Amino acid sequence: MKNKNIRLFFYSLSFTLLAIIASTAYASHASDQLRMDTPKITRPAPDFTLHDLAGRTVQLSDYTGKVVLLNFWASFCAPCIEEMPSLQQLWETYGPDEFAVIGVAVDRETKPVAVEKFIEKFQLSFPIPLDPLGNVREAYEITKLPITYLINQDGQFIGRFIGERDWSSPAAHRTIKKLIQAKNNLLPPS
Repeated sequence: MKNKNIRLFFYSLSFTLLAIIASTAYASHASDQLRMDTPKITRPAPDFTLHDLAGRTVQLSDYTGKVVLLNFWASFCAPCIEEMPSLQQLWETYGPDEFAVIGVAVDRETKPVAVEKFIEKFQLSFPIPLDPLGNVREAYEITKLPITYLINQDGQFIGRFIGERDWSSPAAHRTIKKLIQAKNNLLPPS
């Protein structure tokens, strides 16, 4: 009976250790992933025309032929503030020839002082059009911030990210590199 209890104890201990090792490996792998929602069917991203702080026109269809990371953010959104430096880094690394970051500011101000201060504070150089009336926000069904869409060179949705991401992560860089190299409608397999 004693040997049976000892064997049972060691089996339990071995199983527990294996479970801990497996969950640690899974957590490590999952933290490296971007958690992208992919569409069941490809469809075109709605085109829009907005203006930036300087009055320049920003139209999504002007970016056809490039991978576009379309980010919806607001100056009052804490997670948006957290991810902006990594978006700028991604833009500096891969833009502007085959990749674009467009940061649609959804602040509802008619005089976007907060957006201007935000851009200056983070030294953002990618296009930042303003959507104070919410027309583009509505077309993209934005219900929380930040929300980011990846759009391929043909203007088709590839994926959506709800919430803050670390765009300087290895997973983000791998994803953008693969999309730039793929030049097709689908994200290549990992």
